[in-house]
Amino acid sequence: MQEDKIIKEYISGQKSVALVVNEKYGKCIRKTRNANTSTARINREVQIQNTFNCKYYPKIYFSEINSNNILIYEEYIHGQDLLNILKNNNFFRNNENISLNLLKDLITGLKYIWDIDIVHRDLKLNNIMLRNTYESVILDLGIAKILDSGDNLTTKMWFTEGYAPIEQFTNQIKTIDKRTDFFSLGVIIYEMFFGIRLFASNQEVITKNPDFNVEEFSNSVQFNKILSKLLEKLIYNRYRKTDDILTDIENALERSKHE
Repeated sequence: MQEDKIIKEYISGQKSVALVVNEKYGKCIRKTRNANTSTARINREVQIQNTFNCKYYPKIYFSEINSNNILIYEEYIHGQDLLNILKNNNFFRNNENISLNLLKDLITGLKYIWDIDIVHRDLKLNNIMLRNTYESVILDLGIAKILDSGDNLTTKMWFTEGYAPIEQFTNQIKTIDKRTDFFSLGVIIYEMFFGIRLFASNQEVITKNPDFNVEEFSNSVQFNKILSKLLEKLIYNRYRKTDDILTDIENALERSKHE
C-alpha cells in the first residue's frame, strides 16, 4: 500500500493529526501517537464515536489502538469551525434565528451522547464544525465523561477556560452532567451572536453576568431568556431537560415569524 500524502499537519496536544490523502479512504484525517498521547483516552473516544453513526460526528474509517501503536483514519469535514467563522465571516452576528437554529442543531447532535449518559465537557468554537451544507459536526470527545460508570479516565479538571462552568473547573465531579454542556452551549451562542468573548477567565465565569443590552443588537426577550437559563452559574438553576430548551427555541422562532 502506498504511503499517505500529507496535505496539512495540525497542532494537537493529545495526538499527531494530519490531513492526508489515503489510497483507500481518500482525503481524510489521520491521527497517530505523539509523546503526550493517552492510549486509554483515545481508545475510549473512538469507542464512543463508533457507538452511533450519524451526521453530527465524524465517521471513523479505521482504527488500530494498542500499547504500541495508534492509527486512526477519520472523516474529513468539508467546512469551517465556528472560530474561523467568527473571525472571518460571522453570519450569526446579530441574527437571532440563525443563532437559535445553530443551538437547536447542536442540542439535537449532542442528544446522541447525552442519551447514553456521556457529557462532552469541552464544547468550544473550534470543536464545532459547520459542513458546507451548514450542518453541525461535533469534534473531540477526548475528555468526554461517561456518567455512573466508574470512569477514571476523566477525573482530572480538563476544561477550556471561559467555556467551562463553575462545577467543572472547581472539580465537582459528582455534580457534572449534561447541564455542564448546556452552559458551554450558552457561551458559544452568545459569542457567535454578539461577536465577543463572554468570559475571558474562570474568575469572570464566577463574577461576570452576561450583558444582553448591547447597542445596535436586536435580540428578543425570548432569546435572552434562553441564553440566561443556559448560563446560570449554579447547575441546578439551568434547564433540566433538552426538550424544554428545544420547546423554548421553537417558541422563539415561531414568535419571530409574526413580528
